[in-house]
Amino acid sequence: MRNREALLTVLIRPADERTVIDLVAQRFPDIPRIQFDVAEDDPSLRVQWAQEHPGIEL
Repeated sequence: MRNREALLTVLIRPADERTVIDLVAQRFPDIPRIQFDVAEDDPSLRVQWAQEHPGIEL
């Protein structure tokens, strides 16, 4: 059996974590686990947020 680990880097609000987990689990039911790491110091995530959510503050 191959060990595959997907990595997806996105910035979400802490309050949205449960919703995101539920939606990803529904779309990809074979994913063994979903976890989030806190990445407050990653400036690329703030840039991504600003591009995807213009005018919405973190």
